[in-house]
Amino acid sequence: MNTIKLSLQIAIAEKAVELYRLEESLRSASADLRNACSEFRHKHNGGNYVQRDSDMHEQMREVTGLEFETYNEAKRNVRNAKRRLDTAIRASLGKGVRP
Repeated sequence: MNTIKLSLQIAIAEKAVELYRLEESLRSASADLRNACSEFRHKHNGGNYVQRDSDMHEQMREVTGLEFETYNEAKRNVRNAKRRLDTAIRASLGKGVRP
């Protein structure tokens, strides 16, 4: 195996590990958001469903804003890591990369 091929495979492995870590972060952020929403519902609505586009939903979004932002950032990070992994795999297969 030549050095270039080996370095491409190492890059793929590193990107796969990065993706795994970021997916773990996404799962954690998702759980944090669910817990924050559940806590809000139990505290302000007796644990009942909060109808989207209602005043209560708007209040819940304000209270859980940090968790929501963290969740969205984690989703963005996972999408970007998947793209980087895909690019590394295509480069190792000699399929080129999209501009």
